[in-house]
Formats: sequence, structure tokens, C-alpha cells
Amino acid sequence: MARPKPQPEVGMAGRGIDSADAIAFPSQAALYRHLLDLVDGACTILDADGGRIVDCNVAAHEQLGYSREQYLALTPRDLQADPARDQAWVEAMVVELHQRGHLTFSTSHRHRNGSALAVEVHLELVTCDGQTLLLAATRERSHRLRIQEDLERSNRQLLEAEQLAQLGSWQLRSLQGPILWSPQIEQILELPDSRRPQLRRYLSRVHPDDRPALLLAIRELAQGGRPLELEQQLRLSNGRRKVVVLRARIDADRRGRPVGVVGTLQDVTAANAVKEQLEQTAFRDAVTGLPNRAASHRHLDQLLRELPRTTNLAAICLDIDDFQAINDSFGIAVGNRVLEQTGRRLQQLLGEADWVARTGSDEFLVLSHAVHSIGEALNLAVELQRQLARPLPIQDHLAVTLAVTVGVSVWPEHAGDPLELLQRANTALTEAKQRGLRQLEVYSNLISARMLARTQLEQELARAVDREQLRLVFQPQTDSHGRVVGAEALLRWTDQRGRPQSPADFIPLAERTGLIHAIGQWVLEESFRQLAAWRKQGLRLPLLSINLSSIQLQDPERNLSRFIHTSSRQHGIEPQQLEFELTETAIQRDAALVTEQLQELAGLGFKLALDDFGTGYSSLEVLHRLPLDKLKIDRCFIDPLVDRHTDRSIVAATIAMARQLGLTPLAEGVENASQVELLLELGCELFQGYHFGRPMEAVQLGERLAAQAA
Repeated sequence: MARPKPQPEVGMAGRGIDSADAIAFPSQAALYRHLLDLVDGACTILDADGGRIVDCNVAAHEQLGYSREQYLALTPRDLQADPARDQAWVEAMVVELHQRGHLTFSTSHRHRNGSALAVEVHLELVTCDGQTLLLAATRERSHRLRIQEDLERSNRQLLEAEQLAQLGSWQLRSLQGPILWSPQIEQILELPDSRRPQLRRYLSRVHPDDRPALLLAIRELAQGGRPLELEQQLRLSNGRRKVVVLRARIDADRRGRPVGVVGTLQDVTAANAVKEQLEQTAFRDAVTGLPNRAASHRHLDQLLRELPRTTNLAAICLDIDDFQAINDSFGIAVGNRVLEQTGRRLQQLLGEADWVARTGSDEFLVLSHAVHSIGEALNLAVELQRQLARPLPIQDHLAVTLAVTVGVSVWPEHAGDPLELLQRANTALTEAKQRGLRQLEVYSNLISARMLARTQLEQELARAVDREQLRLVFQPQTDSHGRVVGAEALLRWTDQRGRPQSPADFIPLAERTGLIHAIGQWVLEESFRQLAAWRKQGLRLPLLSINLSSIQLQDPERNLSRFIHTSSRQHGIEPQQLEFELTETAIQRDAALVTEQLQELAGLGFKLALDDFGTGYSSLEVLHRLPLDKLKIDRCFIDPLVDRHTDRSIVAATIAMARQLGLTPLAEGVENASQVELLLELGCELFQGYHFGRPMEAVQLGERLAAQAA
């Protein structure tokens, strides 16, 4: 392009500037350089014929890291870094340039540091003072490429995110207008081709039952502007179905005016399947298929919100007595079958509106609002207990007869909220279990008071050892002449208020709570200490009998027999001076482990006695299994000995059997001389009871031993 000749007078006057303000240039080259520096971006002037660089602006040589002199010494070939721009390409571009007079292309220029710089080059042929020049404007492409690459990457990430989330986006300009949607929606809808997206094509996939709600929701969205979220079913080929969630909101322009609707469509079929599976895991019992405790809480909460406040609702907790014995005897598979059949029988006994759940290892919950009073709830509980006591077929030739303990609470009499109703049914169950097997209890405030008292007693018992509230007393065991041949150590507890507590209350409590381990250890150590103290006084008790709880023997990690052996040796006590008593009923619990430890004690030289003989259910089996030394005849047979011939026969048979087995019989609860006379006639020569001495302090027994020795 030819440069116009300067007309300073006209041009300057037109701009309102005096000609004296014009810049004077010493040469034409200086004017070129000044104009180049005014250009935004890199600009280079080349000789169109030879391709030599004639001039450049500052941006041109700085862009590639050269000084002006270094840049002017280069050739276009020196600048070229794109291997695809070979000589053939250059010759073709030259032809096109001369034909068109201008040309734009992309390439790479070599930076002085060796790196390649992506650029866009625009060439213009210009004529100046009869010379043809080539004006090259170069713009770096890196920024534009980064923007384009970022945009492409964002689009890819969006598509990947939509695929991973099974989610597509869509846009609707009007209810009658076209709909735009992303490729993921076509995959969700499983459309056979990529024809133009249309709302009716989506509606054709929506299940007919869900279409009216969809159209209504879209209209309401267009009218009210409130976002919508709608779950619906899609009906696909071959009868298959999908569940999708449609979300949408109004699309507005910059002024806030609605211009259409935008939204997403998400395939939640798989997610719903997982959710349903998690629901089954979280709220279903795997063994019985019944709802579990968490499901029961949720169901009861919803039920009580829907029922009128005046409606009665019974919560019945049922616990299978001694269920562990079933697992131990027949195996876990049979135990699970028992649970499954128990749940099924409960469902058969109750109505469809009633709720049956398994809430614990051997516990079931029934919720029924087919009752109108506490009395009807009690009757229902009694009937369930009776029906569950019928033989339950488990396998061929195997049926199990269950004993069930039951606790009942009734809404709204016993509770003000769902959790309290369940808690109080469980409280009633706990109270019923305190009384034994096959029991039934309806909740009352008195039960809560008793449980509170037991809880307080438990808390105080836990601190009894540290507070030194426990003590031992000793009841003599004598021969027919009243000579002390031994004594039984008996535990006594006086609480912090100075009230004596009955062993019949606190010993079972200690066993249930596990406190028996600490208390039992204290009893053993205190007994050994007292024997050592009598020995230092020159007194000798021939035999000290100490009661053991089967709970103490059931923990293999504690190894009670080893503790007894070690501790007694530390106090200098001979094993033959110690006798350990257990009841036959207690021995049946975890019989194998208990027997193992008792045999170990016997092997170490300690004596064993069976207490309360005749009150259990497998006395002969116990006699056969354990290495016993003594048989203690329970006082329930001694009390009526004088008046009842039957009891006399039982005692006579027991004494004779003990003698035949090499055991020493001892009669407990001997109260008078008549009983002593009869027992001697029957062959019993050892006695324990008030007739020969009440439980006494260690000092009193020591005095009796001293008097006897004298």
C-alpha cells in the first residue's frame, strides 16, 4: 500500500494542531521505525524480493528474546520453528501472497532460548517510494490456544461428569418451542437416532401414569417460577424401566425476565437399587427378613404421628428364654431356623396392620393398635406367649418348645413419645426376666422405681470394695459333739448409709453386672488373709469353705484356678485347708469350662463341695462329672425332716448315695436337736446351722477355736 504524500497544512489544520508541533525525522528510515513502534504487537518489515529483514519494532525482537541488531541479522528461515512449513509450503504461500496481496497463517517461531512460540502471522504487500515491502504483523497464539484448550477441556469434563453422574442437561425456550439437550440425555432415553430433540420424544418415554404430573409441574414452573424436582419412571424397549429425576428452574435474562426453562435429567435407577439394598441392610434383619430395631423406631414414630391421640397402641417385647442353649445344643443354623419360624408364627397370629420385628439376638417386638385398653394388651401378650410355647417344627423329626418372657407397655398411658413407649416395654421385659422364665410384666411406675433402686444399688456395689464396705463372717461346721471341723465364709455388705444389704439381692446383681469378679477376688484374698492371721495367733481352722460363682469360672482369660493357687501359696495356706462350693444349677452354665477349672483345682489338692444338692435338675450327672469331696444337703429337706416321712426318705437316700460315692454328707440349716438326732440315725455326721452356731465375726470364731483347743 503506497504511503500518501504528507500535506501538513491541510492535515494539521483539520486536527487543530499547528504545523510547528509536527515531529521532524532526520530520515525516512527513522519515520518507519517510529511508525512501527506505534503499532500494537510485533511488526517486521521485509524486502519482498529478497526476504531480508529491513526493520522491526521493539515488540518484534523482544517477543523472541533478541536485541534489535541480532533480530535484523536473521532471515525468515532462522525464525521458522514449524517443521511442517517446508520449502514447498513457503513457495506456495509466496504465490498466494502475490495473488491476493495479503495472507494470514499460523506457525511457530524459534525463540532465542530454543523454545517454540506459537504465533499467528498476517502479511501485507506494500509499496513505498517505488520499493515493494512485506509488512509482517505477528501475534502470539499461546493465550488464545490456552483459552480454546481450556474450553475444550471443560466441555470434555462436563461430558464425563454427566456420564459418571448419569445426568444430562436440557433447555426449553417455550412449551411449544424446540428443546435442546446434551448427548447424555439421548443415552438416558436410549433414543434410536439423533433426530432433532423434541419434548414429545421425551414424553413418549415417560410412563403414562407419570405424564400428567410432569406436564402439570412444567406449567406450574412456567407460571410460578418455583424450581421443580420430580421423580418418574421411563418406559423403554422390551418393557424395561428406568427411574429418573427431573430438575428444572426458570431461565432469566440479565434484566430478570423469564426466557425459558433449564434443567437436568438424571438416571437414578442404579442409585435407587443401591439405596433399596442399603435400606434392606439398615432396616431389615438378615436372619428372619423382619424389620429390625431401627426400622421399628422409624415405623412407630410415623404411626404415632398419624394415629389419633386417643388410639391405644400396645408395644410387646418378647424374649426367648435360654436361647443360647439352643445354639449350643443344635448349632447356629438350627438357632437361626428357630428365630425365623418364631417370627413367622408371630406374623400368622397377628393382623396385617400389626408390626412384627426382630430387635435383638433373641428378642422380638410386636406393635398392635387392635387393642382398646391395657387389659386387652395384656390378653394379647398372654395369647402370644401361649402360642409360642407350642412345639415349633424346625427340621424333620426336630421340634423345639420355647419359653418366652414378655414385657408390655401401652400408648398413651405409659409413654409420651415413641422412644419412651419402646423403652418402657423393654423395662417391663427386664423386670419380668428378673423373676425367672416364662414371666410376663406390664409396665408400671413401680417397675421404674424398682429398676432405679437396682441401678443405684449396682452403682454403690461397684464402689463397695474401694470404700471397704464388705466384710466376711464365718458360720461353723461341726460334728455331732459341736466340735468345729470347718467354717463357711459368708459375704456381708453394709452400704454407705449404714444399711445391711441381703446377699440374696446383691450377689445375683454382681453376677449380672460382672462385678462378681472383683468382689469374688476380694473374698478369696480376705479369706486367705484371715486364715493366715489365725495361724499367727496359734489357731487352726481345719477347713474353710468359700463359695464360688460359676461366672468367676467362665472367663478363660482370668483363670480363677491359677489365681487361687498363686494367692493361697503367697499366704502360706495349704490346699487341703480350702474347700470351694458351687451349686449344681450354676455348674450347668458353660459346663465344659467350669468343669475344666474345677478339675484343675482338685488336681492341685483343693477340696470341692456341691451346695444345695437336690434343688437342681441334673444332680446325678454332676456327681458323675466332677471330682467332689462333699455333698451339702439343702435346708429345704432338713426343715420338714421331723414331720415329713417323704423328706426323711430323700435325705436318707442322699446320705447313702454320698457314702457309696465316697463323698462326705453335710446337712445345712440344722436348727434343733431333733433334727440332729434324726440325721445321726440316717448316717450324717457333719452339720451347719443355727443349732451349732450362727454366722459370726472372725474374732468370735477365733475365740471358739481357742476354747476348743484348750
